[in-house]
Amino acid sequence: MQRLNFLFWNTNRKPLIKEIANIAKHNNIDVILLAEPNLNDAQLLLELNLEQVEYEFQNPIFQSNKFKVITKFSTHFIIPIEQEDRYVCFKIKVPVGEELLIFLIHLPDKRNNQPESIRSYAGRVARRINEIEIEQNLNNTVVIGDFNMNPSDIGMVDAESFHAIMDSEIAKNESRIVSKEKYYYFYNPMWSLHGDIGNNVAGSYFYKNAELVNYHWNVFDQVLLRPSLIDNFEKDSLRFVDSDGEKTLLTKRGIPNDEYSDHLPLIFTLNLDLK
Repeated sequence: MQRLNFLFWNTNRKPLIKEIANIAKHNNIDVILLAEPNLNDAQLLLELNLEQVEYEFQNPIFQSNKFKVITKFSTHFIIPIEQEDRYVCFKIKVPVGEELLIFLIHLPDKRNNQPESIRSYAGRVARRINEIEIEQNLNNTVVIGDFNMNPSDIGMVDAESFHAIMDSEIAKNESRIVSKEKYYYFYNPMWSLHGDIGNNVAGSYFYKNAELVNYHWNVFDQVLLRPSLIDNFEKDSLRFVDSDGEKTLLTKRGIPNDEYSDHLPLIFTLNLDLK
């Protein structure tokens, strides 16, 4: 088995070079996925590789001002598929292992967009994921990023959108039929991180306003897995990171410190079978 450790972070355009490098070092991260980056690439690589780890930026498709992809793999193991305004898609050809199809996404935010608009965009992205899976003849798919929705929001669970459910055993059925149409599942383990039982924090993004309905803690930063990867997923590895290993990323009130980012990082592990 080959363990792959993933990190996703919406860095909110903060130059978090030291913090990213600390998290990568303390958690042995193999794949770093960033949204809203504002980084000096050369300085970040220097910081990441102080201990001769040999991280690499993946060029050219991922170096937009919205996403960055850094991995321990050589460039020829990362195959670009597609880049759009709200997502990038690529394959990881794990040496002597399985191929993974990765979608790194950042959907429109709730402050400037109606929930219906975000849901519509989620459906559009989900349909494109289905199309690319068919084109690539590959369904070892990971979708990770800032969805700007909670796991229970309609755009996450709607069969016409991500169709992402909380129960891995149900998801292993792969699909269900609704009105004679087949809809494929994603497994969404993020439900378990929305709340403070067993978790250091109750979500990844904190927002409080004077509206009558307010969740306070939100789980906008999520990872979805196709059923083929459920048995490869280390459930105990999934967590929001509230420290970079050297300092806390929280305020004294216990919420994300936007001196760093208003989002907390997300990490998880996949164990991949060797061929």
